[in-house]
Amino acid sequence: MLLLLIPLLVSLPQLHFSFYQQILPTVTISINIMNILLANMRFLIRANIPTEDGNKMVQDPNFLEKLEKYINKIKSEATYFFNADGKRVAVFIVDIQSADQIPVLAEPLFSGMGAHVEFHPVMSLDDLKKGIPQAVLEANSYRY
Repeated sequence: MLLLLIPLLVSLPQLHFSFYQQILPTVTISINIMNILLANMRFLIRANIPTEDGNKMVQDPNFLEKLEKYINKIKSEATYFFNADGKRVAVFIVDIQSADQIPVLAEPLFSGMGAHVEFHPVMSLDDLKKGIPQAVLEANSYRY
């Protein structure tokens, strides 16, 4: 159930704790749930750059220097560039320790590139191997 709530909690990190108590009744102490959920969590940041903004961006003689500075600042584990739906796309794999990092990571992409930004929690094969046994048990517990 907690995994189903991650998108809700990512989009609503400032809700009062009583909201979490209603959804997660076993949680009995007042803590910042977002920070626990994001503790050393790997995210894929996808920046979809509209054509006009991308055209202006690549004409800037300092574009590559600015991009490299951003990549180094966010400590991107991996960075990829491709096109999708006729737009330029940049993807960054980063570790996020707390929810307050999200605006710091996103704003340069919004303001500097005019990008539409998405955050997606991702996992490695080792993470998947670790989580699948419990996921199978949970799924089987709901079968008729």
